[in-house]
Amino acid sequence: MSKEKTLSPTDEHLASTDCIAQIGIFQFEANSNSIDWNNALREIHEVPQDYIPNTENIYGCCKDLESRNRLLEAHKQAIEDGTPFELDYEIITAKGNFRNLRTSVQPFQRSEDCITLYGATLDITETNSTKSDLVQKVQQLNYAEKIAKSGSWDWDIPANILKWSDNVYEIFEHERDSPISFDVYLNYVHQDDKEKIVSKFDHALKTTEFPESNYRIQLKNGVIKTLRSIGMVITNENGEPIKMIGTCQDITDREKKEKELLEKNQQLNIAEKLAMIGYWQWDTPTNKVFWSDNLHVIYGHNKDQPLTFETYINFVHEDDRNRVISNLENAMQTGVFPESTYRIQLNDGSIKTIKTVGKIIRNKKGEVLEMSGTCQDVTEIKKNELQLLEKNQQYNNAEKIANIGSWEWNPNNGEMNWSDNHYRIYGIEVGSPIDIELISSYIHPDDISFTEDLKKRILKGKKFEKAQYRIQLNSGEIKTLEVVGEVFTDKDGEITSLKGIEQDITYRVKTEQQIKDKNHLLSFTEKMAMMGSWQWNPNTGASKWSDNLYKIYDLDPNRPIDMELFLSRIHPEDSAEVVTQIENIIATKNSDSILSYRIIMNNGDIRSIELMAEIISDNEENIIELVGTTQDVTYRLQREQDLLEKNQLLNFAEQLSSIGHWKWDIVNDIMEKSVNLLKILDFDPDTSPSFSTYLKRVHPEDREKVIAVSQEISKTKKFNKFQHRIIKDNGKVRTIEIIGAVLLNNDGNVVELMGSSQDITEQVEAQQKILETNKSLEASAAVLTSKNQQLAEFNHITSHNLRSPVSNLNALLGMYKNATSENKKIEIFEKFEIVIDHLTETLNALIETITIKHNAVHKRQELSFEHTLHKTKEILAAELIETGALIDYKFSKAENVMYNPIYLESIFLNLVSNSIKYRSPDRRAKICITSKVVNQKTIIEFKDNGIGIDMKSHGDKLFGLNKVFHKHPEAKGVGLFLTKAQIVAMGGSISVESEVNVGSTFIITLN
Repeated sequence: MSKEKTLSPTDEHLASTDCIAQIGIFQFEANSNSIDWNNALREIHEVPQDYIPNTENIYGCCKDLESRNRLLEAHKQAIEDGTPFELDYEIITAKGNFRNLRTSVQPFQRSEDCITLYGATLDITETNSTKSDLVQKVQQLNYAEKIAKSGSWDWDIPANILKWSDNVYEIFEHERDSPISFDVYLNYVHQDDKEKIVSKFDHALKTTEFPESNYRIQLKNGVIKTLRSIGMVITNENGEPIKMIGTCQDITDREKKEKELLEKNQQLNIAEKLAMIGYWQWDTPTNKVFWSDNLHVIYGHNKDQPLTFETYINFVHEDDRNRVISNLENAMQTGVFPESTYRIQLNDGSIKTIKTVGKIIRNKKGEVLEMSGTCQDVTEIKKNELQLLEKNQQYNNAEKIANIGSWEWNPNNGEMNWSDNHYRIYGIEVGSPIDIELISSYIHPDDISFTEDLKKRILKGKKFEKAQYRIQLNSGEIKTLEVVGEVFTDKDGEITSLKGIEQDITYRVKTEQQIKDKNHLLSFTEKMAMMGSWQWNPNTGASKWSDNLYKIYDLDPNRPIDMELFLSRIHPEDSAEVVTQIENIIATKNSDSILSYRIIMNNGDIRSIELMAEIISDNEENIIELVGTTQDVTYRLQREQDLLEKNQLLNFAEQLSSIGHWKWDIVNDIMEKSVNLLKILDFDPDTSPSFSTYLKRVHPEDREKVIAVSQEISKTKKFNKFQHRIIKDNGKVRTIEIIGAVLLNNDGNVVELMGSSQDITEQVEAQQKILETNKSLEASAAVLTSKNQQLAEFNHITSHNLRSPVSNLNALLGMYKNATSENKKIEIFEKFEIVIDHLTETLNALIETITIKHNAVHKRQELSFEHTLHKTKEILAAELIETGALIDYKFSKAENVMYNPIYLESIFLNLVSNSIKYRSPDRRAKICITSKVVNQKTIIEFKDNGIGIDMKSHGDKLFGLNKVFHKHPEAKGVGLFLTKAQIVAMGGSISVESEVNVGSTFIITLN
């Protein structure tokens, strides 16, 4: 009960804070990545009360990427480095509203691997409307800090500098101006606990682990308090402790209440023996009833008189009789006897209150054979005052309410007895056999060593030590227990038994942690509000300020406050107005207005203040006191001024660049447009256009485009820049360019579009003129390039395509001279005629090419691949005979092509001659030529088994002019260059696949 009372005020004040100041409180567990929000924070974000936040949606609600990244980075630093932060940013709520928030976060490291972020978020969008509530919240926070009776401390180990929070000074009743150190702290520790505390600090310095501890302190006035302290050790990069930080709490009252609870439990044990209890048994088939002697006494019934069920029912008070009968009938049907309380009326007319419990025995058919149970006369308990009533409630429910179980253990024979609730605490069936080994199996693995050492110390020292440890039930549930007891010995000092009680303090431990967590949150909230509370008695001049108000005014918290000191801080230009306003409040007894003024700090800084007051009057409406709140609004006013200036600059910029900004709520079809945009669109400044109104201004030829774009945005949730035209009232056409962004709700649906529109008419007209000029220049450049390309191409064709026939003539001439028979010479001479004929044809074709010039590429005729190959074979006859090269072809899939005949013959001649020229010395040259049609394009491939090309080394320059990739003496580096130029001129392309010592494949798309 004491733990609940300790938590309750803090919970109430925190809840009050949530409601009054509309400050959102949250807790983020870094290890589990879990987040808890209070209701106020859900209201700020406009989400349902059962909404479960996570990291994705809290970062995702940020209005822009910059805010999101700043929030992410701040959280990251807080988790990794323990860096607290305060951050202002803008969000979009679940309902699509914009809000400015200020979040303050303080990291708290519970253990080496457990980081918790405590934070508070304030909606600063409309600060004016929440000032009064926030001030009341600060008052609640100040009270809560005192209620919690806790404070924080910080010990710089190397410098031996100890720092205490204000509340620690109050706990120790130590003067704030008096220096403190570790030795000063130790002087307060109770003499009996000093050695333990020194040992714990030594342990923390050696292991860097600060153990939780309870100990006593003795104040200068002799008062003894019990404190609980937790902390952590901070080390440097070498692992050496440099600082300890922690918190301590005054648990004196709680200890006292726990002692009182123990004493009351002892009284309850005595009450059990003295309780007026009787036992009964009812054989239902024979209707025979048996009562114990004490039950006869309780009912005032002569035990020698007959006793039946009817006898019992007649004793039951007539107002309770039907209920008792109904309960018994239900029990006989269900087999479960419910605990019940009812009244009986004795023969002498006196009334007693009876409490009964029982059990039912049934046969296999479900028929009731017997009922038995216990009755207790609780009449006196019911008649007692509140204290006796509470004791009765404790008697009936003590073990369940307090989660306490009693136990007894004889270490000599191992016999152990437990109360029923002790069984329930361990989740063991009541009455099951138990021994010390069974109990040990329930001890949490991490606490086994501790409990074994505790048992040994108790048995050895014959003195029981109060202790806490954890157990793990069969269900996996973990509970924290606290045990106290006493060791009993015989006349020889030998232990005969140990007796004690054990309490399930799981909830208390959890509650204490919650108190610590919420105290952290309360302290953060107080700082965030930048507010202070005050009281002033205008009759006596007495004033009282909160600590935070002293801080706002830059004054010493110990300095007495009066009207003279208050007015001395006010800016000289505001002083007279403040005095006038205060006098007016007193005279009119009206304090509805907000008092705004400036104050001057010690360092000369000027801060803006807003004050609200409330009048407290007596029954005769005489002013007793004024109470109120004061808030530092300097930052808010600065932001408002900055926003005003930026809006003015934005208006100037829009006018200079013919730009206007807009927002469109597509759900409600509400558009907001800047003044300059209304001017650009030729709308009246008072116009509130909808989408349909806007469409009327759009050029008729562009309306479908605008509608389609808006539908596409809703579908894809992306806003791409686009242009359209408008027609002004005077008939002029203007071109508008629009850029924007899409805002989505939590369901991912588009709720709002926002962006800017610019009149780019002049830019479009200028761009059109530039495009027309560029087209003219491009046409001229294309003509010049074509002519230059044709001239270079002609030169290469002349030098390249004539070389092969002349080379063949030279080869034939050599063969002719070496021929020994006349028949051979005649055969060779015939070859002379064929090559000369082809040479003549080539020269004629070149002459024709010169004549047609740039029209050559457009001269197309239907050509046969097989005929072209035949001509190529005749031209290269000497080389084919000399090398023994084989040519295989397959033109069945594409026999003909519309092409320039000179170019096609040149392609065949170049690629076939290259395959012969770059044949492998290790095998007979084979050339395979195939054709096909793919996607209405004619493709021809030349594949050989020659020496191949190193594509990694030469692939990027394969078709370059004068690029040679082999050491062949006849390689000129022109053939492939010319071949590609001819193919590209005809609108085609060429590619190659090759592997060294395997061969090459040239793939040509002719058209």
